[in-house]
Amino acid sequence: MSSASGPTPQAAHGDSTDSNQSPGHHPVKKRKPTYLVRKEEEKALRDELVHLEAQVRTLKILQALGRLSTC
Repeated sequence: MSSASGPTPQAAHGDSTDSNQSPGHHPVKKRKPTYLVRKEEEKALRDELVHLEAQVRTLKILQALGRLSTC
């Protein structure tokens, strides 16, 4: 009966790990932890916020000087 059921789970598992450890196989690149990704995103957003706030200040000054026409 067991011969008709197909390969054993150990054999199937052994086949997949053998191919992963072949000399030509490159190790899988590890993912960054979520907290580092979020930290980088937060920094990028804060940098963009500083830039946009500076633009708003410049536009308000130009508008006050009459060099910027409003639509």
